[in-house]
Amino acid sequence: MGAVYDYLQEQKTTQLFARPKTPKDKPYIENFIGKMQKECLDEDDRTKKTVAERQKQINEWVNDFHYYRPHQSLNYQTPQEFCDTLGITIPRVESVYEVVS
Repeated sequence: MGAVYDYLQEQKTTQLFARPKTPKDKPYIENFIGKMQKECLDEDDRTKKTVAERQKQINEWVNDFHYYRPHQSLNYQTPQEFCDTLGITIPRVESVYEVVS
């Protein structure tokens, strides 16, 4: 934790914590994590993967989530389409990890 705290300080990032056992404090995050678990990680074939392989899988899912999937809460727009109307850009997650077999 010390190294993470130091890194966040270097990046001038404020870390916020939710109250324990209160998922209703952060429903959008809980929803995102649940979808990632169900649609990305649980759909896997359960084979052992390296960290780079798992990161590539997650990055591809996150890009799909932000750029290609319409969201009901955004009037069936993708998050990027919605952000375009506000003049905000969502940075694309790069999947540049070399997978070594």
